Amino acid sequence: MMPFRVVVEGRRIRNRVWQVDARLAFEPRVLPEDRRALRESGRLALFRAIMKEAVRGRENGATSVLVRMSYEDVVREFEIGDVAADLEH
Repeated sequence: MMPFRVVVEGRRIRNRVWQVDARLAFEPRVLPEDRRALRESGRLALFRAIMKEAVRGRENGATSVLVRMSYEDVVREFEIGDVAADLEH
């Protein structure tokens, strides 16, 4: 069993705009000092899942992706312009 969970949900919010809600949560059994050691692998899994969902949005006609990402009690919001198109090459 993984020491963390990555949950990503995407949906169209308006014409050509896809929204991704993503969160990284450590399992309660993971101690704070172990969370620090796992932080990078957790973030990498989170970003991979976000980009996978961004590509799915692109496949559904989106040209812009709005991301709401949360991990370790931090919430970040940002936009991915046409980055997903670049990943397809």
